Amino acid sequence: MAELSEPLRENETGPFGELAKRPNPDSLVILAIPPIEDLIRALQQRLDRELTPGEIEAQRRKAPAIVASREAAEKVLAQRSSKAQPSDPGRAASRPGRLPPTVKCSYDEMPADAKERTEAAVELFGQHVFSLRNQLVERLRRFVESADDRGQLGTLHRKEYDAVAALDATAQEAALALARKAIESCLQDILMLFTGTGDSLSLGGQHAINYRLTLQVKEIITNTVVDEFDINRECEKVFYTYYARWLNRYGQQR
Repeated sequence: MAELSEPLRENETGPFGELAKRPNPDSLVILAIPPIEDLIRALQQRLDRELTPGEIEAQRRKAPAIVASREAAEKVLAQRSSKAQPSDPGRAASRPGRLPPTVKCSYDEMPADAKERTEAAVELFGQHVFSLRNQLVERLRRFVESADDRGQLGTLHRKEYDAVAALDATAQEAALALARKAIESCLQDILMLFTGTGDSLSLGGQHAINYRLTLQVKEIITNTVVDEFDINRECEKVFYTYYARWLNRYGQQR
C-alpha cells in the first residue's frame, strides 16, 4: 500500500477511498470498477432494502478502483453511458455477460458442527467454480451462434469466434466440446496446484511452494470477517478429488 503522501500514479489500483486521500498533481481520475452505482444497486437488491447514506458512503470508500488519465477515463465513461442506453434494450438484456458466481445457501444455513461446516465451505467454493465455468461455456456458445453478440467484441477478440461460426453445425459442436474439455482440464490442474503440501513445486534448491486457499465470510455492511476456512487444508478429502462431485452437483448451475 502506498503512503498517503505519495502522488497517484496512472494504472494504480486500490480501494476508492484510499486512492482519493492521496495527492493528485496530474489531475488523474479515480474510476470505480465496476461503477459504484452498480455495486450499490446490486447490494440493495441482495438486501431487499435501501442503503442508508452512511452505508452508501462506506461502500463507496471500499469499492475497487483504478487510476486513469482523463482521456482514458472519458472513454470508459462514454462506453458505460452507451451500455446504459442500448438502442435495443431487449437484445442487450439477453447479451452474454459476466455475472458474479452464485451459491445455493446462506451463511445462516451452514452446519454448526465444525467438520460439516468446513465441508460446507468447500462446497461453496465448488459452487462458485462451477457457476463461473457454466457461464463461460454459455458465453462461448452465444458468441459462436450470434453475430450480434460477436459484434460487441473488438476485432482482436472475435476472430476465433468468427472462425468457428463459419463452420458447419457438426464442426461447431465439436469445437465447443473441445473448448469445454479444455476448461475442465484447466480447472482440474488448478485444483491440483492448490492440493499439494509437499515439495514438488520447487523454488530453487532449498525451498518449495504450497498454496493455502482461505475462504472468508464477511458481513456486507461493516466489511467485518465473521468466519474463515482453509478449504484446501482442512477438507476431508484430497482437494482435487472434489471436482467430480462438483461436476455432478453443479454442472448446470449458473
